[in-house]
Amino acid sequence: PGIYSTGYYLYETLLDLRPDIRVVCIPGISAMSGCSANIAAPLCLGDDRLAVVPATFGAVKLRQIFEEFDAVVLMKVHKVFGEVLAVLEETGLLHRAVYVEKAGMAEQRIVRDLTKPPRNPHYFSTIIVRKRGVGLD
Repeated sequence: PGIYSTGYYLYETLLDLRPDIRVVCIPGISAMSGCSANIAAPLCLGDDRLAVVPATFGAVKLRQIFEEFDAVVLMKVHKVFGEVLAVLEETGLLHRAVYVEKAGMAEQRIVRDLTKPPRNPHYFSTIIVRKRGVGLD
């Protein structure tokens, strides 16, 4: 639960409110690994360079990241979804991106064609972008 995880904000708040209790974090499957498994595509292979970043970095930084890395995982895309789609289109990567919402939950939604994006992206949303390789074709 330690990669751009809301859980740790809750952990700190809980410890501030109740320093007398013991809180234990149990390791599990990260959201990005769950997304990768659910879309049946690797995050990266071989000598691919992978970046995992919050989507809120802004258009300029996202363009730089897309240029520098072979695969990118964008976390928490819901607030900047339109901006992210615009950058993906500008960089020619819209067709190499998959949107996953509520990964592993009963209400999970996967959108492979982002020319038809979901109208209301959920808080638990991730976009995986791979420039090459299997899985996103």
